[in-house]
Amino acid sequence: MNFYDYLSMFMSENPHPTRSEILQRHDANRESLSSDGYHITNTHGEGSGYTSDASLWSLKRITLSQLTIGKVHRGHVLVCRTINKPIKIVSIMMAVEDPIIISNEGDTPPEVETGRVALYNFVNTSGPQSDMSNLIPVGTVLLIKEPYYKMAHDGMPMVRCDNPTEVIMVPNNGEDYPILAGLRWADTLGVSSLPAVKRRSGHSIESASDLQCRGNENSTRKDYAAAIDCYTKALGMEPKNVSLLLSRARTHLALQQFQQALKDTKAAAKVDGDNPEKQLLRAEALLGLRRNAESSAILEELAQSDAGNAKVGDLLCKIQKQAGEYEFGQYDILSIFQEAQSARLPYLNHADYVGPVTVVQIPGKGRRMVATGDIEEGALLLCSKAYAVVFGGELRHEGSSSTSAQSQLVAKIAHKLRREPKTTADLYELHAGQTMTPAFIERCDIGDNPKVDIDRITNIVRVNAFVPDVDHLPRTTADGPSSSGDQTRSSDPGKGLWLQPSFLQHACFANALHFTIGDLLFVRAMRQITKDEEVCVPFTSILEPYHKRRRSLQDRGLGECVCQLCSSERAQPQSTRDRRVQLLHEFDKMREVVATGGPDSLARLKDLVTNLRMTYPRASGGKTARSRKGGSAGAKTGAKTLLPPKQLQISLIGPLSVMVDLLSRSGQNEEALKVLLEIAEIEPRSGEIAHKRVDTAMRIARLYNSLGRVDERKQWVDVAKKECEVIYGADNGEGIWKEMYKKDKANFEMV
Repeated sequence: MNFYDYLSMFMSENPHPTRSEILQRHDANRESLSSDGYHITNTHGEGSGYTSDASLWSLKRITLSQLTIGKVHRGHVLVCRTINKPIKIVSIMMAVEDPIIISNEGDTPPEVETGRVALYNFVNTSGPQSDMSNLIPVGTVLLIKEPYYKMAHDGMPMVRCDNPTEVIMVPNNGEDYPILAGLRWADTLGVSSLPAVKRRSGHSIESASDLQCRGNENSTRKDYAAAIDCYTKALGMEPKNVSLLLSRARTHLALQQFQQALKDTKAAAKVDGDNPEKQLLRAEALLGLRRNAESSAILEELAQSDAGNAKVGDLLCKIQKQAGEYEFGQYDILSIFQEAQSARLPYLNHADYVGPVTVVQIPGKGRRMVATGDIEEGALLLCSKAYAVVFGGELRHEGSSSTSAQSQLVAKIAHKLRREPKTTADLYELHAGQTMTPAFIERCDIGDNPKVDIDRITNIVRVNAFVPDVDHLPRTTADGPSSSGDQTRSSDPGKGLWLQPSFLQHACFANALHFTIGDLLFVRAMRQITKDEEVCVPFTSILEPYHKRRRSLQDRGLGECVCQLCSSERAQPQSTRDRRVQLLHEFDKMREVVATGGPDSLARLKDLVTNLRMTYPRASGGKTARSRKGGSAGAKTGAKTLLPPKQLQISLIGPLSVMVDLLSRSGQNEEALKVLLEIAEIEPRSGEIAHKRVDTAMRIARLYNSLGRVDERKQWVDVAKKECEVIYGADNGEGIWKEMYKKDKANFEMV
C-alpha cells in the first residue's frame, strides 16, 4: 500500500478537514505563489471525465458534510459560499462553506462545514495569480451541479469542476433560485441572507448589461475567450437577449468556432425572426463548416436584396476561392503566409484538400496513408485544418513549455468534444500508442454528451501532434536569409492536432514534407512516390544524432525508424556512434569561440571536421549519384529511393556551415565555395533540410556572383527556384523565392 492508499484510507475515516486547516492551507498556497521555488503539477488527467447536463431544477441539495471522496454526486447540487480570496494556480481555488438552515429567528447558528473548490478551465489568464476576487468576490454563492469530490495531491479533499457550465454564480439576491429558499449564512463575513455580493470596488455583481459591455471591451481587445465568457454569463441571466446571442456568434466566428456561431444565430432567429444581419452571420458560419452550398444560397439571396453590401460580395468570392482549394488544391501560399503573419493568432479560414492519397488498413501495421497512384515530386498531397491547436501566444506558462502546450491542447480538445460531440468518432480512431487500441465509434451512437476520455486524448496528442511552424520561410536580413539557414522559432511554439495527417508515418529520410502556416498543415511529395507506397514525413529533426532521434520517437510511443539513415547508423559499431556524438558535443562547446573568429578557430574546426568524417564509411570516388542541378535526388529502386553515401553524412552540415562563415569573413571565397558545394552534395531533400537546400543554393549563387562567375550564379539561382517549387508548388515557388530573396535579386540584376 503506497502513501496515497494510506492517505485515502485515513481520509475516508476523517474526510473533512477543519475550517482552520483549510484556511491555513489556502494561505500557505497563496504565499507560495510568490516563491521562486513554487512547483505546479499537471493535473489535467485527474477530472471525473463526467459532464453534467442536468437541469438545476431537477437536482437535490447536498452539503459539504455529505460528500464522499472519489464520487460524482449525480442528482445533487452543492450550494456553498466563498469565504476568502480565490487564487489561481492551475485552477482557481477557494475555500467555501455550507449554508445553515434556521427555523426560528432566535436560534443560534450551528457551526458550518468548510471545504475547498477548484475550478478548472474557467479563465484564460496567464500564470498563477494570488488574488482572483475580481472574478469571484468573497461571499459569492456557488451552485455546483453534480459535484465531483476527490483527494488532491496535497492530501486534502476538494470539489473539482472542469466545465464552467456546471457552476452557477448567483447574481444579486438570488430570487430566481428556489433552491436557496430558507437558507442563510453564518455571520463570519458580516453578510446577511444573500445580499448583493460586493466587489473590492464596492459595486454589485454585474448585470447582464454590464457583462455585455465587458464582453464587448474584451472582443475589441481580441481577447475572444474572455468575451465569450462574459456573453455566456449574461445569457445565463437573459437567455433570449438577441443582442447577446449575436455578439457571442460574432466572437465564435472570430475564433472559428463555427458550430457554436451557427447555433447562436439560429437561437436569435427563433426569438424575433430572421433578418439580413442574422442571415449574414449564419452564412459565414456555414462557410466555415464547409457547407458552401447552403452558405452560397443565403448570400445570393442577400445579394439580390442588398446589392451594395460589400461583406456579401467578399463571402461569395471566398466561396469561389475555397472551391478551387477544395477541388484542385489551388492555394496562394504567399498570401496565406502573409495572412498568418498579420494575425495575432493565425486561425485561417481555408478549405481542406485531399490529393492522390488515401488511408487504408495494412495488415500488421494498422491504418496508414498511401499513394493512390504514381506521384511526381512537388505534388500537393494534403492541406488540412487543425482539429485543435494551441499557438505559442496562447500558452499559459504553468511549467515547462512542452508540458504546458500538450496539457493545454488536451484541455482544448476535451472542450471541443463537448461542443462538437459528432467529432468523437474521427478523434478516437487515431493511434493512441502501443497500449491503447483505436476506438471505432459509430456516429449514430454518439449522443450530445460524449465520453471525454482524457487518457486517450493525452495519448493521441502525444503520438500524433505536430508543432506549428512559427516562421517556415527564411527571415530576410541585410545580407539575405541567415547564413546557416536556421529557421527562427519561438521557445514556446505550441502544439496542434490534425486528423488526416495523423495517418502519416515517420521516416527520417521521408518521401514527403509537411509544413504549417497558422492552423493549416500542408504535405507535399519530396520525390517520386509509387502507387500504394506509404507516405512518410519526419517527426523529429534529422539533424539530431541517432540516439536523440530514437529517444524522440520513443517519447511519442513509436518504435524504431527503418529509414536508410537510421539503418546505416544502427549498422555501425556503438563506439563509432559514440565518437560522433562526442565530436558533435565538442562542436557545440566551441561554437561561441568560433563565432568570434579567433586566430586558431578555423584550424580547430577543420580538425574536428576531419575527425567527424572518419566516423562515416568512406564515400566512393567520382561524381555523386545526385546532382543539385539535375533536380531529383537519388536512384529509384522499386518503392524506395536509395541515397548516395555522401548524403548519410548529415552531421557534417552544421560544422561545415560554420566553416563557410569563417572562410567568407576572412575573404577566402574560393575555399568557402568548395565547402558550400560539399554541403550541397550532402543535403537530402528531407525534413528541415529541404528548406536549407534553398538557402544553400542561394549562398552558392552569392559566392559565384562575388567571383564574377555569372553563368554559375544563374544556374544555382535556378536550383534555388526549383527547390522552392518542390516545397511550395509550381504555381507558388518562384513567387515565394522572389519574396524571400528580393534583395539578392536586386543585387544580381545590378551585375
